[in-house]
Amino acid sequence: MAATAGLSCGAAAELGAGCASDHAARPSAPATPADKTDTRSILVIGAGMAGLGAARALADAGWPVRLIEARDRVGGRVNTVRDWGVPLEMGASWIHGTTDNPLVELAGQVEARLAPTDYDTPAKLAVDPRLEPISYDDDTWRRLVAQARRDVDDGSLAAALDAQAPRDDLSDRERAELAYYVNTVIEDEYAADADQLSATTYDQGTYSSGPQVVITSGYDALPRRLADRLPIVFGTKVDSIVHKDDSVLVRAAGRTFQGPAAIVTAPLGVLKAGAITFDPPLPDDHRRAIVALGFGVLSKSYFRFDRRTWDADNAFYQFLGPPGSMWSQWLTLPAAAGPIVLAFNAGRRGRHVESCSPSELMSGALPVARQLFGKDIAPAEVRSSGWSTDPLALGSYSFHAPGSGLDDRRQL
Repeated sequence: MAATAGLSCGAAAELGAGCASDHAARPSAPATPADKTDTRSILVIGAGMAGLGAARALADAGWPVRLIEARDRVGGRVNTVRDWGVPLEMGASWIHGTTDNPLVELAGQVEARLAPTDYDTPAKLAVDPRLEPISYDDDTWRRLVAQARRDVDDGSLAAALDAQAPRDDLSDRERAELAYYVNTVIEDEYAADADQLSATTYDQGTYSSGPQVVITSGYDALPRRLADRLPIVFGTKVDSIVHKDDSVLVRAAGRTFQGPAAIVTAPLGVLKAGAITFDPPLPDDHRRAIVALGFGVLSKSYFRFDRRTWDADNAFYQFLGPPGSMWSQWLTLPAAAGPIVLAFNAGRRGRHVESCSPSELMSGALPVARQLFGKDIAPAEVRSSGWSTDPLALGSYSFHAPGSGLDDRRQL
C-alpha cells in the first residue's frame, strides 16, 4: 500500500468494549485549534472492527497509523456489556462459519470460548392458538421464495412474493407460515423488512462454511486484541475530511489531524446521514453506493426471568403468530449465565422495539415468552439495544436494497 494522499471508505465492512492497551492513546485532551504533533501517520476514522483491522494490518506492515474514534471504547458495533454479571452482546454475537474465518484465529489468540448454535432447527416452535392446528414445513416456503426470486429481475422481495403467491391464494394459516419463514430466516438475518430487501441480491456475498458459533466469554476481547498498542484518540467525533494534493485533513471536535492518507470506516448509516462532510465530495460511484445500499436494524432484547425453565443452551426458541407478529425468535444463553434469553426483532419491528421503554418491552414480549418458556414465568429485567437511535451508528448493519448489490460494497 502506497502512503500517498488519498481517501478510502470502508463503510461496507460490517463487523462492528473496553479500551486499548496501556500503550495506546487515552481519551483525547481538551480541544485545540490544530494537532500538528503527528503528520506522518495514516489516519483511520473509527475504531470498530473494520478500522482496527485496517490499522492493525498497516501497523504490522510498518506504517505509522493513528485511529480517531468518537466513542470512549474500541469495538464500534461490537459492544459487550456486563451489567448483569455476564457478557451480553448488544451488537455482534456470531462468528458466521469457522472455516478459513480470520475471526476464529483472532478468537484463538484471546482464548475465547466458542459455542455452536443450530441455525436450522429450533429447540421449540410455539404456535399461536388461533392458528392451530398447523403443520409447519419450512421446505415449502423455502421453495416458494426461491421460485419467486427466479421469476423477477429486480424489485423487493415482498413484491416478488406477492406476485408468486397472491394473498387471496393463501389461507390465513399459510400466510402466517410464509410470514414466519420470511421473518425468522430472512428478515432477522439481513436486518430489514422484505419490502426493503432486493429480491435478487439480498443474500449475495462470500460466506465461510462450518459451524455458526457465539463467543460466550465476550466478543469484546477481539477488538481489544486488535487495538493492542495502536495509538487511538477517543471521544473525538469526525465532522469533516479535506483531501488535498499531498495530505488529508481530518477535523474533529475542534481539532485538526493531518496525515498522508485516511481510511474512513464510519458506519454506513452515518455516511448516509451526511454526518461527515468531504471536501472535495466523494467520487460519484462512492456516493451512489452509499445511497443505494440499505442500513438496517436488528434489535436485541435481553430478558432476565425469575427462574430458568428451559434445558437447551445457545438454542433458538421460536413463535409462529399472525403476519406482522413480533418476538418470533429467541436465543437461550448458557446455563451459567442464569435465566437469560435474547429476543430479536428486525427492520421496522426492531426500530419500534428500540423506541420502547423497559416496561413496554416486558408487557409486549411476555405473552410470547410464556408460550415458549412456561405460563408462570416472570421477567425481572430487560435490556435492549439502541443502534437505530445511536447517532454514531444509526442502524445495525447494511443490506442490499433493490437496485444494490456486491458491486456497491466493493465500491466502498
